[in-house]
This record gives sequence, C-alpha cells and structure tokens, in this order.
Amino acid sequence: MLLLVTACHQQDASNPVELSIRLASDTASAPLAESLLNAYESKDIGGTPLTLTQLEHQPALTALQSGEMDALFLAHPPKQEELFFTPIANELLIIVANPELPIDSLSLDEIRGIFTGRISSWDALGGPVISIQAITREQGTSIRQAFEALVMEGQPITRSARLAMDEQDMLEQVGTTPGGIGYAAGTSLSLSEEQVIPLSVDGVSPSREAARRRAYRLMMPVFFVTPSEPEGALRNLLDWILSPEGQAVIRQQALGLND
Repeated sequence: MLLLVTACHQQDASNPVELSIRLASDTASAPLAESLLNAYESKDIGGTPLTLTQLEHQPALTALQSGEMDALFLAHPPKQEELFFTPIANELLIIVANPELPIDSLSLDEIRGIFTGRISSWDALGGPVISIQAITREQGTSIRQAFEALVMEGQPITRSARLAMDEQDMLEQVGTTPGGIGYAAGTSLSLSEEQVIPLSVDGVSPSREAARRRAYRLMMPVFFVTPSEPEGALRNLLDWILSPEGQAVIRQQALGLND
C-alpha cells in the first residue's frame, strides 16, 4: 500500500523532475510516521517530495538495502550493524482485550501466561468461564519482536494463538472474538473506534502520563533507519524530527525522546 504524503510539486517544463525521498514504515509506526511527514511537508522544508509506504519489518529492511527505499520508520531496531539507526520517539505497547470481558488489569506474569498458553480460561483470572483466545502478529514484525522482548522473556508464544495481519486486523479480531486478547501500538488505538479495551498492566493504565513517570513499562522506541549516516534532504528531515518542532508533533500521539 502506497501512501503519497506530499502533494505533487508543479515544475517548469524546462526543469528536471525532482526525485522524491522514498520512506517506509512498519504498521506499528505508520500513524506516527504519516503525521510527521504531513507536518514536515506543510512547512515546505527543502521542497523535496516525500512518499510513504507501509511494509513490515523484514520487507522494509530488504527494500532499504536494495535501494528501493531511502529511509525507514521501525518500531524495533534492525539487527544489521552496518545500518545507521537512531531513536526518534517512544511508543506505548498496549495490551487490548474484547470489550465484553469484565477484566481491566493484568499482571505482566498473567499476560505472559496467557500468551504461552499456560492460562487458558478467563475464570483463572477472575473473569467468566470462557476460553482465552490469544491473538498475535506474525513472526518478524516489529511489534511482535517488541512484544516478545518486553513481555515474553524468551518464552515462545503458544501455537494456538491466532495471527493478525496488521494493526487494524488485530483490533478487529480482538474486538469480535469472545475471550480475545492481543496487543497494539498506542497510536493504532485511534483506529479501534472502541472495538477493544486497553488493559492496565500491574495496575498501571497505559497512558502517556504513566509512561513519562516510568510507571507504565511497556514502551518501544521508534527508529529512523538509513543505509548510512543521512546527508542532504534526508539529514534535513531527521534534524527536523529531532527538533523541538518535530518532537512536538510526536507528542501529540506518542512520547518524545526526552519524555
């Protein structure tokens, strides 16, 4: 799916066509990336057209290394040490449940027990006698890698977990599956239209205020990734994202670097 973030720039027929900066984001960081690029384009900084494509973690890295993309927004750091990457924001990782469940908080150990399959019914957690249906993202996606690092502590996710294809599919599956539970990036919850309920973790609600106090612990940095240290138009974009103005755009949806 290709999202053209910038309007077409009219050019004089005698001038060469200006190349665009080709960017990609994983689905977890897509809402944040789109907001940043829309704000950057509105300032008309540099004048270089921008395009934004949604790709998952490994396809995005493959496109970057093959030269099809110039930079990436990823909610999990790449393993390739030769790449340049730097954090630009911090995203909440939020545990979400079916809205019909009378559950509003789980401990980290209980969440881990659900996703390993050790806990299989909600009545074991003070809820109704109904089977738990864990819903996860596919292996290799940024948000699943973040979830495994922050929650699973090296334990495998149960094979009985259903797979969601993207953030919207995750929210739809959790919202329509009796006993459903999953996870999503904080910026994606605006897509839910109250389909799901966000759960507190260890008694702490998943709010930006709680995350700033370090009380809410499920946080994943968003990285800006390029083949090498950015120069020219790419450097201008990164410098703006890290500037007070760019960080203010980030704080409308997530946490800035210094929060």
